[in-house]
Amino acid sequence: MVSEDDSSSVTDSGASSFTSSFRSVCDDLLSDVRVDEAAKALRATFQESMSLEENISTQLRLMIERNLSVFSIEDRAIMQMTLKALANGSQDEGIPYALNPAAMGSSKDIKNVVVQEWLRDSFTAGGRKIPERLTPRRRRSMRGMFSKSIDKGIESALKQKRTLKPVPTPSEVELDNACHIPYEVDDEERGEILKFLSRDASWSFDVWAFTAATGGRQLGTLASKILTEWGCLERFKIDTETLYLWLAFVDEMYADVAFHNSTHATDVLQAVHCTLKTGGLSQLLNPLERFAFLISAIVHDLGHDAMSNNFHKNSVSERSLLYNDQSNQEMFHCTTFFAAMQDNPEINILENLTLSEFSEFRALVIRLVLQTDMKHHFSALKDFKVLQNTLGKEYENWQEHKADVMSMVLHACDISAQARPRSLAIAWAERVHMEFFAQGDAEALLNLPISPLCDR
Repeated sequence: MVSEDDSSSVTDSGASSFTSSFRSVCDDLLSDVRVDEAAKALRATFQESMSLEENISTQLRLMIERNLSVFSIEDRAIMQMTLKALANGSQDEGIPYALNPAAMGSSKDIKNVVVQEWLRDSFTAGGRKIPERLTPRRRRSMRGMFSKSIDKGIESALKQKRTLKPVPTPSEVELDNACHIPYEVDDEERGEILKFLSRDASWSFDVWAFTAATGGRQLGTLASKILTEWGCLERFKIDTETLYLWLAFVDEMYADVAFHNSTHATDVLQAVHCTLKTGGLSQLLNPLERFAFLISAIVHDLGHDAMSNNFHKNSVSERSLLYNDQSNQEMFHCTTFFAAMQDNPEINILENLTLSEFSEFRALVIRLVLQTDMKHHFSALKDFKVLQNTLGKEYENWQEHKADVMSMVLHACDISAQARPRSLAIAWAERVHMEFFAQGDAEALLNLPISPLCDR
């Protein structure tokens, strides 16, 4: 039985944790370069006037109501949710989990964890910093679009430079048999990783076991091996260190979400590689097309925030405003990939392409990545069946339709998890359910229509 004093202590603790959490949210929001001087004045007022002795709920409510106009559409949502919590009182039961980290420690409900993490990443400045290296014009046009800062990715890649494996000399390649591991490992780790790389063209390739074997560096390890094997580095004069830095950047830009993460990108890359090796597709493509195909697989979900295009459209998010609801996520993946290399030469793996090669490469990558938008699924399938009936199976008949073949194969590989061995299929199914339901929870919190398959 809880005494009156204990109950008061719980209430005070809830108010304290809420106040501390909300202070942090305000600090994040108000440090965002999008917020003008009026918002900074709000921050100063908050810091000067607030104390635990004052009427916290009243003060916060008045401050938010007076200054809602300085926040973006997305940020207003979390502020409105805060107002609702304040109206219910400051006890734990009236505080949304997204603003109450103290409650997270005792909660075993993964839904709340996912929602909190999504709200933090989506609604705070920490998830939307603008790269300092971008020009003023581009900074304005891309303001708020990055869910993970490009600068953070670059910084992480450069930090990893000291651990990168030195560029091997020819004699080392002969002795080492070009093991393609872009970081230092001991003999035991190297042997385990090479076992996986030796069967990277198998449809039963266990990407989860591979992830464990590489210590979470699965994408860079597999991509380095596959790009080398297909001759991309030699043919397009890609410096090995530049490749390693770019791969570290790509890995950093993939968010730590349930499904659309770097392991999914690794899985899709392996499926594309398997198709090229065992399905005969490589005979149809030239070296530049193969290069674009493999890179598209690597970056096809770059910077994905675990939300669908439908969510971005309904929430009128930054990506929705930037891309006018035309494949918002896929547009973002392409923009992130090309913009990062343009503004950061140290990771530009395309620097030695000729102008014509770059133009063809860019057009192919954009087309392939945009076609992974599920809204194209049924129309693309219908059109491809017509091509199959018209052109047959002879390679020469498909020379004018290679991009169509590549688009269909990449899309098939992107959704191929359920065609993998049962244990792998189940693991991916559980993760996609987590993402879908987390989106539905977020939509419910924001009073948006819950998207199909997302209602928990």
